[in-house]
Amino acid sequence: MKKLKKIVSSLLIFSLTLASLTPVFGQNIIFNGVEHYIEDAINIDNHIFLSRQDINNIFGENQPHYPIEHELNPQPIEIDGVVFIPIRAFSERLDLNVNWQNNTVIITIPQNIQNENTNVQDVSDNLQIKGGLTRVTYGNNTAYIFGSVHAGISDWFPLADIVEDAMKSADIFAFETNLWNPSPEEENRFSEIMTELLFLPNNETVANLLPYDIYNHYVDIIESFGLEYENIRNINPVVLLQELNNNFITPLAGISWDYSVDTYVFDMATSLGVSTIGLVPLYTEIETLFTPPFEAMIEQIQMFPLFEELEQASDEQILIVEIVNAYEKNDIQTMQDLMADFFSLYDATTPLQLFWRDVISYERSIAFGREIARLLTETESETVFFVTLGISHVVRTGTGIDNDGITNVVVYLQNAGFDVEVLY
Repeated sequence: MKKLKKIVSSLLIFSLTLASLTPVFGQNIIFNGVEHYIEDAINIDNHIFLSRQDINNIFGENQPHYPIEHELNPQPIEIDGVVFIPIRAFSERLDLNVNWQNNTVIITIPQNIQNENTNVQDVSDNLQIKGGLTRVTYGNNTAYIFGSVHAGISDWFPLADIVEDAMKSADIFAFETNLWNPSPEEENRFSEIMTELLFLPNNETVANLLPYDIYNHYVDIIESFGLEYENIRNINPVVLLQELNNNFITPLAGISWDYSVDTYVFDMATSLGVSTIGLVPLYTEIETLFTPPFEAMIEQIQMFPLFEELEQASDEQILIVEIVNAYEKNDIQTMQDLMADFFSLYDATTPLQLFWRDVISYERSIAFGREIARLLTETESETVFFVTLGISHVVRTGTGIDNDGITNVVVYLQNAGFDVEVLY
């Protein structure tokens, strides 16, 4: 179940293709005036990853001031036995100055933390994640809608006081789907659906499912990642490719499943003794996420590169990194702009583009909005709901094509006549 949660949650993050972590050799880094030539640094669109050895060599006696060895997020990436850590893991969250000049990374320590005997301020005091918190009311009922990125960073917790207070006031916690506490009937149905989706029907093989050229590319993909076709010949390609995708997207974005925002909220509900519900059934959500149209699956395989061809992160995944950074800073406008950029990468004319825009994004937002509306209008006794959704469903902007202009859950509820108050 734990592994499945990771698969499901990562599908809720904007992701279509696989990222690259192939080293770019010969990176110059200047730290406090001292230049270092890093032979095995990884540069992904100016996001720099360094080995532990290089971090030790560069930062030397300053290293104790940086959370490099403990509570590190994102988790280290291992390539050919070498562990690499992104500079942003120990610089951006500690307010170090990181700049580029003539293809050289220049890192300096601001005056307020240069004193060797001065402890760096706990950055968790500065982050204060608000997740686009919005209050929706109907009569005596209230729903606090909070945006998550599903995975997270240890420094994010606790969340902003206004979010923590909203959680403590809740009578019911609602999630997109109830991954943690499904009913026995829902869990049984989920197990049936997951078995159906994980394996191709009627013992069919990928070789029989896919056109010849697509099949050949698929085999090349899985073998480039060290898998043998015979071992996964009956596995649904959509599920397998997403699992391969997961291994790169989360670390690149600087977030970890070990610090899931959704799990933190669920643990809060548990500690408060408050019940949890899902807005849509678990099996329905899984079925939606893992059953794109056949033509969309073909397109997904076509765009999936071989491991050795991965030379730089895709535009989509660089956007994910930037969205995470904006989420961390509560910069809603930037998040909205970035999400609009994400969808502008596609003209929504291909099956996969249409599936991600209309089904994964818009239609699911409307489904969540309808259920929140039902809870608010049909719950007779005064009730406070704390609703956690993917941040895209809370703040996304766009055209809302074919969905009456609806772009996110908040817009849906506002258009439906509910009182909406932005709290972030």
